[in-house]
Parts: sequence; C-alpha cells; structure tokens
Amino acid sequence: MNFKTIQKSKMLKPESWQEAIWLATTYRWHPESAAPPVMGLVFADWEKGVEIFQQWIDVNGHEDKTDSIRIAIIEGDIPEQQPGYTIRISANEPDQLSDSQNQSGQICRMHPLPETPEMPNMLAQFKREYMLHGEYLLAPVIMKDDNQLWFNVNYGIIKRKLVLRHASEISPNDPDYVIFDHKPSMNLEQWLEQLTSEDKEQKH
Repeated sequence: MNFKTIQKSKMLKPESWQEAIWLATTYRWHPESAAPPVMGLVFADWEKGVEIFQQWIDVNGHEDKTDSIRIAIIEGDIPEQQPGYTIRISANEPDQLSDSQNQSGQICRMHPLPETPEMPNMLAQFKREYMLHGEYLLAPVIMKDDNQLWFNVNYGIIKRKLVLRHASEISPNDPDYVIFDHKPSMNLEQWLEQLTSEDKEQKH
C-alpha cells in the first residue's frame, strides 16, 4: 500500500465522517450555464467537514485528475426506505483498503421534495449541467444560523467522472449493493428538528 493510498484511506475513515455528520447533498449551477455546476456536501460539524476536504486536497490538490475518489448517484427506491436517491462516495481502488468500512465508503440517502415551478428538480438540473460541461466542483457546505446554505468553494475539488446508476441494475455482487444494507442515521430535517428542540429547552 503506497503513501497516497494510505492517505486516501484516512480521508474515508468512518471516524472522520461520523464526527462531521454528512446530512445531505445539495447543488448549485450558473443561471446561464456559463460555468460547471457544484455538488455540495452538507455537514453538521462544519470544521470536521472541512478537515475531510483538506485531507483530500493534501493528496490530490484541487483537482482529482486520477479519479481516486468515486462518486455514484444511484436513483430508485430502496426497500424499507423513503423514496429518493442515494449518493455513495468510495475509493476507486477498494481492494487496496484493508478496512471493510473504508471499502463500503460513505452513503447519504436523499429525499427531495416534489418538483414545483418554484422549486425545480435539483438533481435533474445538476445532471444536465454536468452533461453540458463534463465536470463539476465538489465542495463542503455549512448551514448558517438563518438556515441558508453556504458553499465554501475555497475547499472545492474539480471532478470530471460521475457514476450515474439506477438501483434496479445493481446485483448482490456489485460493490454498490451496500446501499441496500445502509441504515440512514440522521438527515438534514432530523438535525434541524434536534437543533430547534435544543434551542427551545435552553430558553426554558
């Protein structure tokens, strides 16, 4: 196992992600498609989330030229889970990572709201922009006190490869099959409810 593989495995270690708490994924794009879109990972602990991105940058810089990290968007229903889609982040060389949890990667289940004229399908628009530009920026996101999302592009990483799949095509021998065994912990809505409850308790 070489130095970069060791560093890569550290970036995917469950402990780091458990501390950061990956709550959701969101997207941004230029209104006139003049620039590649952005995929943002929303973390409950902003500083821990930035640490994950900094470890990635330390190994690959601000551009993942070798596609060392694989990002898959898997649409379709998962039994006993709410409708939505799944994002899986894993190493592109899982056979070199001895830790089974590292091999399974990090998984986030998204439950988007129904599309309306005021609220377009963000994933569909992101995919259109990605197909147009052939690349996207991956960046950490923090939710501010007013619940507004802020993308920190200073820690952004340019990526060109994105795996787009449907859950129906994944067989038990497929590495992405781990999404069927994944038990979601805390999502963005639950985290906001928890914060609201804690805030109310502090005021009493």
